[in-house]
Amino acid sequence: MQGKDFTEWAAEYMVCTDFAAAYKRENPQAVIKFGHVDGDGHAWVYDPETDRTLDATLSQWAGFKAGCEEDDWWPGDDHPVAEETKEYDTVEAFAKDEGGTYLLN
Repeated sequence: MQGKDFTEWAAEYMVCTDFAAAYKRENPQAVIKFGHVDGDGHAWVYDPETDRTLDATLSQWAGFKAGCEEDDWWPGDDHPVAEETKEYDTVEAFAKDEGGTYLLN
């Protein structure tokens, strides 16, 4: 993980799409994931370099953090709460689909 440690990432972002895009920009090896938590759309990242699933904004769903580490990360490529539906290798692809084109500005 380059730059910030994950506690800094988690403290800085309150919107999942913003977190996913920013993390991907600083960590090109990461994969943006999109799916649903409790029926609502949600984004997070998998970083193969650290073999962690990172979700800095999961706390928006109070009570849905069962099984997560203290800093909203899990070992491996499976999110313990969200149902994954898509993944993106670039911010551009994510922004044009689920993320919103504002991420490209």
